[in-house]
Amino acid sequence: MNAAVLATVLVGFVTFSALAEQTERKAAVPAAPDAVLPVEGEVIVKIRADGTVQVAGKTVAREGLKEELPKLLEGRKDQRVRIQADADVAYAGVVEVIDACKKAGLQDVSLATASSTAQETGGGEWEDKLVVLADVVPDLDSKFFGTVETSRQPWILEDSDGSLEDTMDGTIDAGDLVLIERTANCVSTHQGEHKMDFCDAVKTGDGVEIEISGGAPAYMSSLTVPIDAKRQFVCKFEAVYPSSTAPLRWAVTKKAMKLKTAVGDAGSRLRGWISVEFDEIDGTNGVAKRYKIEGYFKPVIQSAPAEIEEDK
Repeated sequence: MNAAVLATVLVGFVTFSALAEQTERKAAVPAAPDAVLPVEGEVIVKIRADGTVQVAGKTVAREGLKEELPKLLEGRKDQRVRIQADADVAYAGVVEVIDACKKAGLQDVSLATASSTAQETGGGEWEDKLVVLADVVPDLDSKFFGTVETSRQPWILEDSDGSLEDTMDGTIDAGDLVLIERTANCVSTHQGEHKMDFCDAVKTGDGVEIEISGGAPAYMSSLTVPIDAKRQFVCKFEAVYPSSTAPLRWAVTKKAMKLKTAVGDAGSRLRGWISVEFDEIDGTNGVAKRYKIEGYFKPVIQSAPAEIEEDK
């Protein structure tokens, strides 16, 4: 199983907000690893920033993990394994360990995740004080605007024989067969460079709110961008980690947006380009790391959900 397929499997273990809403939130939100103790019959595999791996508390060199896992687990291929990584472990390192588990024949492998949100950190999730307007550039163009690419839900794995597997609940239903258009072609450097393939857009009065997410990183993230009638836009970032983290906040340091046309009505395409740079700030020691999201988007604008009238 190659890294691309393994990365697709990883997505099944995390909340994928925009797509999950389209499928009645079939993907459940995983519990934060620092709030979860190993359940009976479960083995925790911890990936350390120094390159070592701990299996049930025993340290193993990452290079020898495939050979050592069967010994440590006494040959039980049905053993439930949950992977937990230090905050500084890159995406590629998580995929490497997942790959070793699969090559060792383990079938029940999941990824422990922890959200860093305003509710969990006590506030200050994001900060964007930059007053910037999106430019309307009629000649804005990209090959991406003229192509149509689709994929299945991120938690659906297609085997070599063409059969499908639902990594969430094991059951293939009608919603799992729906092909989703890739409406974003953005690259994020957050916790390891990866693509963000999906963009949703919802009409909000004379403006619109877009959400860019997806790809298949071990560290899931999304960028929500409300654009008002004057084309002023605000960037809100959110992330999910495969390990516990200090309280985090994100501060936008630079941003730009180009739209091919002004925001239209529901049912129309919104084609554009965005570039956002932001600092991820550790709330404990104040250390900041700089990241960037940049690329094109082309969602179809959806109508805002109708408000439910209160019973009189």
